[in-house]
Amino acid sequence: MSTHTPRRGGSSDFTQFEGLESRIVLSAPHDLAIVGMTFDATAGFVPYIEELTWAQDRSITGNRTPFGDAGPGTPIPTNTTDLINGPSGSLIPFYETPQFPDTTSAARFIADEAYPLGWIGGSSGAHETATADVAAVVERSADAQIADLVGSWSMQITHITSAGVFTRLGQASINAAGGFFSLATGATGDPVWVGEGFEFEGPPDNGRFDIRMGSGDSVVMYLSVDKSVILLADLDGRDGDGWMGIGIRQGFALTDAEVAGSYRAGVLYEGQDAVEGANMSDLDDGVPVAAWQIDLATDGTFKMYDLDAADRGDFSQLAGSGTWTQGSGIVTLTDTDTGIRIQITLSDNGTSGLITQFTQQSPAITERPMAIVTKVTPDPDNLGTVLTAGIFNKDGKPVVFDLREASDSWSVVDVERYARDDLAFAPASGLGANPADIEAFEASDGRLIAAITTDDGLFAMQRDDAGFWRLRNLTDSLPGADNIISNITVFTDNNGVSYVAGTTQVGDMVTYVFDPGANSGEGVWSYTNISVEQLAPKNQTTPVFVGPLISYVTAWNGLNIAGLDADGNIQAVWSGNGGAVWNASNLSTITGAPAMASGLTAYLTDWQGINIIGLDDHGQVLATWWVPAFVGNWRVSDLTAISGGPALTGSSLTSFVAPWGALNIAGLDANGDIQAYWWTETNDQWQVANLTAAIAPGDPKPAEQLQSQTNLTYGGELNVLGTDPGTGDLLRLYFRVDTDQWIVQNVTTDAEFV
Repeated sequence: MSTHTPRRGGSSDFTQFEGLESRIVLSAPHDLAIVGMTFDATAGFVPYIEELTWAQDRSITGNRTPFGDAGPGTPIPTNTTDLINGPSGSLIPFYETPQFPDTTSAARFIADEAYPLGWIGGSSGAHETATADVAAVVERSADAQIADLVGSWSMQITHITSAGVFTRLGQASINAAGGFFSLATGATGDPVWVGEGFEFEGPPDNGRFDIRMGSGDSVVMYLSVDKSVILLADLDGRDGDGWMGIGIRQGFALTDAEVAGSYRAGVLYEGQDAVEGANMSDLDDGVPVAAWQIDLATDGTFKMYDLDAADRGDFSQLAGSGTWTQGSGIVTLTDTDTGIRIQITLSDNGTSGLITQFTQQSPAITERPMAIVTKVTPDPDNLGTVLTAGIFNKDGKPVVFDLREASDSWSVVDVERYARDDLAFAPASGLGANPADIEAFEASDGRLIAAITTDDGLFAMQRDDAGFWRLRNLTDSLPGADNIISNITVFTDNNGVSYVAGTTQVGDMVTYVFDPGANSGEGVWSYTNISVEQLAPKNQTTPVFVGPLISYVTAWNGLNIAGLDADGNIQAVWSGNGGAVWNASNLSTITGAPAMASGLTAYLTDWQGINIIGLDDHGQVLATWWVPAFVGNWRVSDLTAISGGPALTGSSLTSFVAPWGALNIAGLDANGDIQAYWWTETNDQWQVANLTAAIAPGDPKPAEQLQSQTNLTYGGELNVLGTDPGTGDLLRLYFRVDTDQWIVQNVTTDAEFV
C-alpha cells in the first residue's frame, strides 16, 4: 500500500469523499424467514421455506426445507451465502451456485428501516425452458405471541395442485385457537377452494407458528418482527397439494399522499391454467419473472421501469405509464398505451403490498399473479463521506472503508463479495487472482474508486450513479495495456485527472488515467506506458525501484512518481507540465540526499515547499526539502538528531499536513508504537509525540499498511490508519480539535457492511 499525501500541495486541501449507498445497520445477527416457490421445467412449481441467520458481515447460514409428498422434505443447507444492501431499497443476493444467471433482483426487508416485507426473485430462460423463483422475506419476531395474530388479514395464497397453479385472494380470520381462510374460488376452470380452518399446534418459536389444517396437513406460519406481515407455506403433500401464502393487514385508511412514492415489485406469473401461453405476453415476453420499479406521482400519474435497468440508473425506457387511483388501500394503475390495469393492495403501514390482479383487454385476460410489493424508503442525502481506506483484511481480501460525517460511522465494502460487473467492460470472472495492492481514492468529481492489482490485471471498482459498485479489468479492456506488478500509487493532478501508477513485469513505468470529465462527464480510463512512449525515445532509462512507490503533485502541476533504488537513491519519473512530457532523474544526485534504506514519503506545504522523507540504515528520519527561496538548491535535515526523537523501523512511513499547517511524519519505533515527528510555524521546531502511548500493553495498535488523511470536520481532524498484524483489523488513530486528544478506534469492528 502506498502512502496518501495531501494533493495539490496545500494544507488547505483535504480529502472529501462522496457518500456510499444507503446501508442497513445490523447490530447483531438477524433471524430470517423466507417462503418461496420455484418453477423449473422438470419439477414444475415447488414451494419451500428457509430459516436463515443474517450475520453482521452479511453472510448467511441456515437451512432450506422443500416440499415433500409424505410431509415436509428433509432440510438441506441453504444455497444463499450473502445478502448485500444496495441503494434504492435493493437487496443483492449471492449464491454458492448461482440459481438464476440471467437475472436476480430483490427488495429489502428490515422493519426498522420501513421494509417489513421484502422479496428475492430470479429467472433464467424463457417460454417452455424458463425457470423461476420468487420468495417473500421477513425478519422473524423473537417475542411473537398468538395474540399478535388475532384479527383479519388480507391474503394471497398460491396453490399448487395436479390441475395447475392458481393464486387465490381472500381473508384469514385468526383467533386464539386457530383461524379460517376464506378464499375466492377463482376464474373458470379453477378447482374450488372456498375455505379451510386451522388450529395452532403449540406456542410460537422465534416468530414461527406450526399450524394444522382441516385437511390434516401441517403448515408453517411466520410473523414479521414488526408484526405487520405473515408468511405461510404448506410443504406437506399428503393431501395432494402444496401452497405458499402472504398476509397483510389492509390499509383501509391510507390517503393518496401516503400511497404516493416508489415501489419495488417482484412477480412470478402463473396463468390460471397449466398452459404457459396464458401468461400476459404483453408484460412478460415469455419470461416467468417480472421485476419493476413503480413510481406513483402525487399528481395521479405513474411510471414503471424494468428493475434491472432502474437499479443501474437507466430510466430511459418505460415499461409502462399512465394514471393511478386508490381507495381503501387498493391502488389501480391503468397503462395509457395498452389499457392494462394493475391492482395493488397495500398494508395499513403503507410499506408492503401484494399485486392482486392484472387485467388485459386485448386479448381479454384477467390474471392473479403471485406478486410482492415493497415501498422504497428514500436513501439519505448528503452522507458527507470524509475519509476512506483500502486495505487487505485478515483473510487477505481487499476491502474498502469509508467514514461518514453526518453519522460519524464507518461502512465497509468487501470487493470480491459486493462488486458487480462493469456494465460496459464486464470482467470474465470477477476479481482477478491474488490481489496484492489496493488504493481507494476520490476522483475530482466525487466518485469513489478503488484500484486493485492482481495476477490477472489492474482492476477498478467504481461506485456508479445508482450507488452500485462496478468492477472492471482495466488491463484487459484498455488497448495495449500491461499489468502492474509493483505496488501502486495514486495521485490527482491540478486539472482533476487521476493517475494510478506502477511498474510492469519488464520494469516499465505505466499509468492508468481516469478523466472524470471526459465523454460528457461519464468518465474515461486510458493507459500510458511512460517508459516506452516518453523515456526510451530520449535515451532515458527507467529507474529500477525497490520497495513502495510514492507520488506528489506540485502547485505548478508537476507530477512526480518516486521510490528508492537498490543503492538507497531517490529515483523519480516526473513531469513538469501536467503529464505532457515525462523524464527520469536521480533525485539524490540532484538534491544531495544521503542513501536511504526505507520508509519513503512526501508532503507539500502552502509555501510551495517539497519535502521527501526517508529512513537511513539506523532508522534516522531524514528530510530532503526545498522551498522556492532556495532556487536550485536542496537541504537535508536529520529530524531525529534535531528533535531527539526515536529511530523508526520498517517501510511503513506516512506524512501529512494538518489543516492548520502543522507538518507531520508518522512511523513505527522498535516497540511498535507510532511516533509522530511534527512541526508548526508557531513553534518553529521539530518535536516528537508517541500517538499510541495510552494504548495498554497487548492491546491492538496500527502496525502495518499505515496511511494518513486529514479533513476539516470537528474543527480539523488528523487520521493515521493501519492494520493490526495479529487480527488484520483496520485501526484508526485520530485527533480532533474540538476534543484535543488522540483516540484509537477499531474500524473493522465498528464498520457496517454495505
